Amino acid sequence: MHVNATWFHNFDPLPSERDDRYLIGVGYSQPVSNDFVVTADIFRETDREKGRANNMVEAGTRFIVTPQTVLSAGAGIGFGHDRTEDFRVMVGVQHALSFPY
Repeated sequence: MHVNATWFHNFDPLPSERDDRYLIGVGYSQPVSNDFVVTADIFRETDREKGRANNMVEAGTRFIVTPQTVLSAGAGIGFGHDRTEDFRVMVGVQHALSFPY
């Protein structure tokens, strides 16, 4: 289980923008094998524009290709009356630069 919380401050907002916004979420990660992890999370994030926010539930995977390289993929569905996104898909590649290579 994990909890993520982030606060953003807009130092020079336009009249239609928020001064401050946040992201708060809870999630769970479950190792399936030494190289494969399944994740799920739910979060709420306010947008820069006043009156807009995003509620999202996501599921994804992480797969270790080499000790320095990880592939990830996930998808999410937005919910709630004030959502700004209906659907989200993410893919990622993480590579650690270390010596010796």
